Amino acid sequence: MSHSTNLFRYLDTLTPLERESVLLQNGLLGYAYESPELRDSVDLSVSKAQFMQQWQQNQGYLSFLSQHGKSLSKIDSTITLLKGCALLSDIYQSSPGSRFMSDIDLLVDASKLDELLVFFEGVGLRSSDKPVWFGDRHKIELHGEFEGLQLTVELHTKLFYHQQHFPIKTQSCFEFFQKLTHEYQLVHLIAHYSFQHTMLKLYWFMDIALFIEAHGHDIDWDQVDSIARQWGVYQSLCYSLGAINQHWKKIAPSYMGRFQFLIDEEFLVSNQQRSLKYLFLKNIFKDSLKLNLQYNLGWLGRPK
Repeated sequence: MSHSTNLFRYLDTLTPLERESVLLQNGLLGYAYESPELRDSVDLSVSKAQFMQQWQQNQGYLSFLSQHGKSLSKIDSTITLLKGCALLSDIYQSSPGSRFMSDIDLLVDASKLDELLVFFEGVGLRSSDKPVWFGDRHKIELHGEFEGLQLTVELHTKLFYHQQHFPIKTQSCFEFFQKLTHEYQLVHLIAHYSFQHTMLKLYWFMDIALFIEAHGHDIDWDQVDSIARQWGVYQSLCYSLGAINQHWKKIAPSYMGRFQFLIDEEFLVSNQQRSLKYLFLKNIFKDSLKLNLQYNLGWLGRPK
């Protein structure tokens, strides 16, 4: 079969078992069921089962938001859906089973946090008791059950750990929530993928690629550049768009990182966090080496 991207051509070189394992580990086995270029290269019964499981779970997440949206909006009218749930209203709207999700991410007003915690406790969610270090102090993880579904909600009081203020623009999402406008959404997806997680999961790469395919002609790329610099994630923007143009399609402006050649297909699909390449890229994806050193030392000294 002729593939349109370097990424799919690379996946085609793997054995069927290797390919299925890579797709499963990277949250893309369900996506493969509805992908014309991957569908014939996986066991359809396995990929369909994963797709249906993700569809049922994602519909449960949306049902939870719908049921409690009005009450939540009365507490905080600015609640903004991040990442997966926002994308279920966008690039995955017609196929919610294609997107792997493990939680609901909400950006909330820090001044409303205590009221929101009381509300979530009232509907059966409890705060995680695991130790928190400074890299995660901007978010609170809640766990519980909703209509038989094991549910995790993350309440974020800012987008990332490294700045106090992240100016954003939002638009309406579903009935009671907001989501980031296209330019802010794209930079957030990129920063989460590269700045925060060093390109760890391939489904986050796919989010960015599909988002640019859907909205690239309407995106103000100068604003994207400005947001990335303002947020301190410009290097992540360069490396991520370089990877999209190289391994997906040439659909973004020609940004590239200084060591872009290190971003190959094998790195994109790997879950190995201890390689020297991973550790090197983890540092150069950051705009501030001083901040990254602080982060690394904090991570090493974090409570277990």
